[in-house]
Amino acid sequence: MFNLVVPYFQTGDGTRSLSASTATRTINDTCKRAMHRLNPASDILPLSSFRANAASLIKRLGETRRPLVITQRGRGTAVVLDAEEYERLMEELELLRDVRKAEEQLDAGAGVGHEDAKASVLARLKG
Repeated sequence: MFNLVVPYFQTGDGTRSLSASTATRTINDTCKRAMHRLNPASDILPLSSFRANAASLIKRLGETRRPLVITQRGRGTAVVLDAEEYERLMEELELLRDVRKAEEQLDAGAGVGHEDAKASVLARLKG
């Protein structure tokens, strides 16, 4: 287990808040790189169609960045993603988990004030 050092700002009502730049970066990154929406007419297909057209469907994944939902006996059983899209989703999930953990640490009083965090970083940089 590790402690995440998170700069926070004391708000006017005495509560602690993640720095505005952290929240803004998280939101902006998420919005910029949002996955393309599923097109139900072409992105949901039976396993037999996927098998018969695997090469062209894999190529389409890279071009559209939309996931494919594979069905078996009429029910969704798998989702196929482009490798880059999968990696992006995993990075986003990790970032969101880090933010949640930071918020929990702030709630538990384990945060570091902005000025203290800044002084600590500057001291490390000076060596």
